[in-house]
Amino acid sequence: MTNSIVDERRKEIMIRLESAHNRMKRYESFRGPGVKRKILRALLLRDKYLIYVLCQLHLLGQREVFAPTFLDKKIRVRVPDLDASYLFFYGILLGLEHKLCRYLVNELNETDKFFDVGANYGFYTLLAQSFSAEAHAFEPNPEICKLLEKTFNGENAVGVKINQIALADTIGEVNFYDTSAAGLSGRGTIISETAENMSNFLKVQRVPTTTLDQYVEKFGRPTFIKIDVEGAELAVINGGIKTLTTTEGLTLAVEIWGGERGRKFSTGVIERLCDWGYKPFSLNELGQPIAVDIDSPIAYIDSLPNTFDNMIFKK
Repeated sequence: MTNSIVDERRKEIMIRLESAHNRMKRYESFRGPGVKRKILRALLLRDKYLIYVLCQLHLLGQREVFAPTFLDKKIRVRVPDLDASYLFFYGILLGLEHKLCRYLVNELNETDKFFDVGANYGFYTLLAQSFSAEAHAFEPNPEICKLLEKTFNGENAVGVKINQIALADTIGEVNFYDTSAAGLSGRGTIISETAENMSNFLKVQRVPTTTLDQYVEKFGRPTFIKIDVEGAELAVINGGIKTLTTTEGLTLAVEIWGGERGRKFSTGVIERLCDWGYKPFSLNELGQPIAVDIDSPIAYIDSLPNTFDNMIFKK
C-alpha cells in the first residue's frame, strides 16, 4: 500500500471512530434514573437496548451476536456481558480506551507485527488487522476464545493467529479465574488476588501458559505489544526479558492501575520497563503521546485521575 492510500484509510477510520464515540457520549448523557431517561436510551439504541435489557433480566438468556464495529467489520460478542456492551451498542470500547484507539489508528501500519495480550473479544486485534501484516491474539478464557475464532474465521482470519493461552513468566499451566458469570469477562485473570472481590462469581479452571520469549522464538519478534491482563502484566514482562531488552524500536501499550491496586500490581511494571531503557508516555484525549518524567512510579500511580489508564513505552 502506498503512503497516500494508508493516510486516506487512517482518515476514513478516524472519522468513523469519532462518529461512534459521539454516539456513545450522547447515550451516556441519558444515563441515570427516571422513566424519561430510559425512554431516551431506548429510542437511541432501539432493538439493541431491548435485547440487552431482556438478556439482563434473564428473559432471553445469554446470546452470542455479531456486533458491527466502526472498522466496518463485525465482532462476535456475548450479551449481556458488560465488557461487551460498548461493542454491542456502538462498535467501540468504553470511553477510557478511546485514547488508545486513536493512538493506534495514527500509528499502526502494514509492516507491524501486533501482539494483543489479553485480547478478550479481540477488538484491538481487529483494529490491528486493519493496518498490520500480522496480529497475534492471546486469550486464555476458552469460551471467549471460541468467540474470537468466530470473528476471525475464513477470509476474516487473514493475518491473524488466535492463541488460547496465557502469557506469563512460566511454561505449563496455571489457574485462570473466570469472571464471566459476573457479566465481566474482561476481568478474568491468572492472579487470584485481583479476582477476590468477585469470589461468588468465579469459575476456576486450568489454562496453558507460555512466555513471550518462548513464543517469539517460534513466531518472530513483534513491533507492538498491547498488554491488558488484569494484574498479570509484570508476569508477562518477566517472561519476555530477552525480547523486551533486545528488540529495537519496540512499542508497548500497558494498562496501568491507579490507587492501591496500582501500587501493588503496576509499580513493578513501570520500574522494570524504565530500567530497561523504555521511555514512558501518557496519552492525551486526542491519542497523542505525551512524554512522562517518572521519578517515582508510586507518585505517578497515585496521580492518575481514573482507576486505570493505558501507558505507552517506547524502546
